[in-house]
Amino acid sequence: MSPRALALSPDGTRAVIAQSTLDEKSTAYVGALWELDPAGQRPARRLTHGAKGESNPVFTASGDLLFIASRGGEDDPVSLWRLPADGGEAEQIAQRAGGVSAVHTAARADRIVVTANVLGHNDSDDERIRTARKDAKVSAVLHTGYPVRYWDADLGPDRPHLISVGADGILGDLTPGIRGSLRNAALDVAADGSFAVTTWSVPGPLASRRTTLVRVDLESGLRTSLVDDEGGNATSPRISPDGTRLAFLHETVTTPEDPPRITLRICELATKEARGAALGWDRWPTSLAWLPDGSGLLLTADDHGRAPIFALTLGDEVPVPLTTDDAAYTDVTVAPDGRFAYALRASYEAPPASRADRPDRRRPGYRRPAAGAERAAGAPRPAHRGARDRRRRHTRARLAGPARRCRRGYTGAAAAVGARRPAELVEHLVVAVEPVAARRPGIRGAAARPRPVHRVRT
Repeated sequence: MSPRALALSPDGTRAVIAQSTLDEKSTAYVGALWELDPAGQRPARRLTHGAKGESNPVFTASGDLLFIASRGGEDDPVSLWRLPADGGEAEQIAQRAGGVSAVHTAARADRIVVTANVLGHNDSDDERIRTARKDAKVSAVLHTGYPVRYWDADLGPDRPHLISVGADGILGDLTPGIRGSLRNAALDVAADGSFAVTTWSVPGPLASRRTTLVRVDLESGLRTSLVDDEGGNATSPRISPDGTRLAFLHETVTTPEDPPRITLRICELATKEARGAALGWDRWPTSLAWLPDGSGLLLTADDHGRAPIFALTLGDEVPVPLTTDDAAYTDVTVAPDGRFAYALRASYEAPPASRADRPDRRRPGYRRPAAGAERAAGAPRPAHRGARDRRRRHTRARLAGPARRCRRGYTGAAAAVGARRPAELVEHLVVAVEPVAARRPGIRGAAARPRPVHRVRT
């Protein structure tokens, strides 16, 4: 299993991750949503069981869980679904012929915005054009600009737009008529739901492109340029909780003589003035998240082969490291009260399991379990050692209940991950919790080895 996303409910009592596992044929990955208890009182439980998988979990201000998934026939597009906060079956709240790529919500308002690929000038043209192309059996793409390909995928003929989702499921195109400005865009919605800030790609000389930041009014769709620096790219926008400031990463344009430099900057939204932050820090930040009171940020950065979490109080020259273990942290999410931060953790000491296999006895380092050793719940019994049985057998990874033993001696919900594996090989869930404080005097470093989520007590 490989965690792909982390979402925290507005009250901080529910954490949801998206995980990818091999399908029953072991030929493709499918996603599923799992709910964790941040307090460690309840075992992890699987929320979704779609045949094609689910991804991109986010919470609304009322506590409903949104995600995107394709459910139905082979040709059914990815649509937007909701799991009510008070329980019940998932319900589809938005569907379109071109599908949905990502969903974003406001922390304190009933606002939903999706990113979706659109054919034509705006979303109202999309279904008509797609139907006409399908009926005429047209699959060709007429390229009239650059780029035409991203890694191993062709781009077009549709282009990403921002689309608002009303309470009754009515969709409204917020960016009609744009070209490829929102490809691979990073977006953040203000807590009050009034506007969003997104990266915006603009063409440059000699087929180059640079990234700027644009403010989009979520009622009218009015766009206002915030950061447009010809000497660099602006990425990873994060709006402060009070909606007055914008934190982002700035990367200088490289030349044969000048290497890139990535720095943290803060923009005052009222004046559009940007200034550097953490100017004495010699690391390249990779992600950022605001503290609830707006007094500082949590950052991640590459550091000697690791990616720790750092705490920065605005005005300080250098952030303080919160983690010191041999691990890399991503998807940092701060609890509403500022007491804890949640993150996905990966380390060579406890790699995420991509499948639940029988251990290979021919693999170097394999140790035969001691006689009488207890098995994890649902683990297979020893099989006959014939030639056919020596082949590696792929079993479906699942949570089968708490395991009695697990790696490193952890017990509880996380011990059940991959519980069909023998007990000594069960991996613990790579979600770690680090204590933080909303005010500067309270910021303190974490323990040398952070505890897994199921061992945390508030």
